[in-house]
This record gives sequence, structure tokens and C-alpha cells, in this order.
Amino acid sequence: MQVRRAAVLSLLLFTVLGSPLAQGVAAAASPCPNLTLLLDTSGSMLENPAGPVGVMDPTPSKRKCNIAIAALSKLVSQYDGVLPIGLSLFPSDGMCGSAKLNISPALFTGQSINSLLSSSAPTSFVPDTPTSASISSLAGMAPLKDPARGQYILLLTDGRPECANGSENVTKTVAALQAATRATPPIKTFVVGFGMLDATSQAAMNQMADAGGVPSGDPTYHYYQAGDAASLDAADRKSTRLNSSH
Repeated sequence: MQVRRAAVLSLLLFTVLGSPLAQGVAAAASPCPNLTLLLDTSGSMLENPAGPVGVMDPTPSKRKCNIAIAALSKLVSQYDGVLPIGLSLFPSDGMCGSAKLNISPALFTGQSINSLLSSSAPTSFVPDTPTSASISSLAGMAPLKDPARGQYILLLTDGRPECANGSENVTKTVAALQAATRATPPIKTFVVGFGMLDATSQAAMNQMADAGGVPSGDPTYHYYQAGDAASLDAADRKSTRLNSSH
């Protein structure tokens, strides 16, 4: 089941990228868009995607972080040399540090990204998720200010923004995402929510997806949802249909 979850999450990620980025790739008159992967490595990613909340799964391969890493690695391998891809991990300090641009988006970064991903799983159950600070940090980075390219962030996270010091909340994250879309050039963010999200987190993720500028189009889940086995199967079917149309 965990292998299937990783495979289906990969298909979901291909779907997320399929339309806007494929259009960028196909546009012969302009360079390919940059894609920066922004991966949540907070302690809650040590949980099993099906729960329970607040409990580290004793089997590493069943943890959200490892499933996400496998899916992103597959995504990177698929697009390496086709799109300029970068990677950013957050929090950057194991607490509430904003993301750094660990690997700048460029062609043929796959080996470096997959090497870093392989060691990016959290090692402690620190729940801090500095999403707004991380979006703002990336939006200020020079590689994401290249006016010759479209700029996209793919945010993969398992819950709403929060930090023990009170510096993070949904309102700040929505504002950061909206500010990024108004930057020059605009930076749009795909929001992928992974795991079993409660109603409050789902509402937060919907707001974030709308603010990021590339929502899923689903009336219930504005973000790209990858949760339990049933929703992953649904994502599988959706991905197969959408990918076959491109």
C-alpha cells in the first residue's frame, strides 16, 4: 500500500504540473518556466498519512515524509533536463526557520535534488511549519526573479502553517502567497495537501491554494489532495485521465 501511495502521489504531482507547466514547455518563443519544490519537513511528516495524528510511524517507509520524498524523486527524474527544477526544505533549522533555496532551479539538477531529498526526512517530532516565512523567503531569491521565465513553486505540506512562537498563521501565509503572485515576474504556487487533514486544515489549504494562483478547480478541495487510500485512488484516476489528454 505504501508503494502504491507513493506511485499515486507521483501521478498526482504530474497532474498538478501537467497543464500550466506543459504550456510553458511547449511555448517555443519563451524559455521553460522554473519550478521550485518546497517540501514540508516538519515533525508531523513522520506520521502515517492515514493517522493517528501525533504518533511517529515505527516503519520509515510508511511515514508521510518518505512517501513524499519517493514521489518527488520520481517527479524530478521525469522532468530533469526538461524543466529547470530547484528544491527548498522547510523549516530550515529544525525549528521555525524559513526556507532557504537549497538548490537553485536549473536544468539537470535531478541528481543533486534526489541526493538531498534522500536525507531530508525529519529526525524529531517538532511540529513547526513556517509556511508564510518560507514563501516570502523564496519570493525574494534572485533565481525566482528571472523575468525571462515563468516562476512556479510546488508546495507539498501536511497541514496549516503554525509555529510554537506564534509567528505563523493562515492569514500571513495567504498574504505571502498573494504577494508572490503580484511579484515581477509573478510566482504562482501549486498547493499539495498530503495526509488526513481536519476541517480546519482543509479550509486553510483551500485559502492557500486560491491565493497561490493555481487551484485545482475542484469545488471542495481547491488544493491538490493526497490523503487516505480512497482519495489517493481518486487522484490516480484523475491523473490518468488528465495526463492522457496532454
